Amino acid sequence: MEVTLLRQNRTYAPLLLSLMGLPPAEVCGQRRPDIDLQLGVLEMTNTRTMIGNVKVLEKDAKTAAGGRERERR
Repeated sequence: MEVTLLRQNRTYAPLLLSLMGLPPAEVCGQRRPDIDLQLGVLEMTNTRTMIGNVKVLEKDAKTAAGGRERERR
């Protein structure tokens, strides 16, 4: 698949976040207010985990370190 076609896919952003090293729970927990594209800042405030393919558990980041910001390089 060409990169230009991949960018149009809805999984493009989660794929990039995963390649940046974010754990799956943090990737799934992202919300629009957590992302500032103009500043290139991503704020970790929420995680989302699937429990037994039945229930989705959403919670805040565990510690202040979990609320870290990652800047685009």
